[in-house]
Amino acid sequence: MAATETDSVLGRPLVEGTVSIVDEHLDAVPPGVAGEILIGGAQVSLGYAGQPELTAERFVDRTAAGPRAYRTGDLGALRRDGELVYVGRTDDQVQVRGHRVELGEVEAVLSSLPWVCECTVRLEAATRCDARLVAYLVGAGPEREAELREALRPRLPGYMMPSLMVWLPALPLTVNGKVDTWALPPAPPVTEPAAGSGPEDPRSPRGEPTVEDQVAQIWAEVTGVGTVGRGENFFDAGGTSMHVVDVYSRLVDQFDVADLAMIDLFEFTTVRTLAEHVKALLAGRPAGAAV
Repeated sequence: MAATETDSVLGRPLVEGTVSIVDEHLDAVPPGVAGEILIGGAQVSLGYAGQPELTAERFVDRTAAGPRAYRTGDLGALRRDGELVYVGRTDDQVQVRGHRVELGEVEAVLSSLPWVCECTVRLEAATRCDARLVAYLVGAGPEREAELREALRPRLPGYMMPSLMVWLPALPLTVNGKVDTWALPPAPPVTEPAAGSGPEDPRSPRGEPTVEDQVAQIWAEVTGVGTVGRGENFFDAGGTSMHVVDVYSRLVDQFDVADLAMIDLFEFTTVRTLAEHVKALLAGRPAGAAV
């Protein structure tokens, strides 16, 4: 990643050689290339009092910034004229489905939409599958979430789409006016959906789970995102192409539908439409045929 003209200029180090820009291996990067800012020199302390783990994480020995240096957690770059520029935070860069994501980019797109007044986005490790993005929002509320997601689709690739949106009356702030990450409420836990739950999907007359119930449970178990809404888009709920393979295999095994094609899961992207398609295959008729 290279520094741009819009990045904030911090100035020059007071003592030459005490500030270095390094990659993830703590090796120095060329001028103009962004990396983590290390601060070295005699002013660097021995560490955090009574916090050995944090000291080991932040204070490193034998680096390009000197025999001992402090890892700031800030991203920056040294220009060829010696000026230091600030790019962002290392903890704002995350990996989602093999892609590097700048949380600030997702926040910027969310903030540009009329339903959002304030927001912050965080990465949460899923319990069974890959990580998911959780957006904490202040604004119109969950009743406008469908419109919000619809507006996000042309603006964000699938891997940058928040899997979960948590609406708050206000974002918690630190005394410095920054979002207090530790004070954010935990995202709803991943739970198994109860078969037949939801007023729009009643059980069969004999009390057995319906096809829709079973499709919803398979989706939820594979993606690890909890209860899936019957009309919710599979990919908006955190599903990926890798999940599709798993869902497809389980559907074929559970319903014994040899005619089901994997590409069908990209066409029927909600629990409701996919369940109808499966029922049509089980009945031996095309999905659009009259009953």
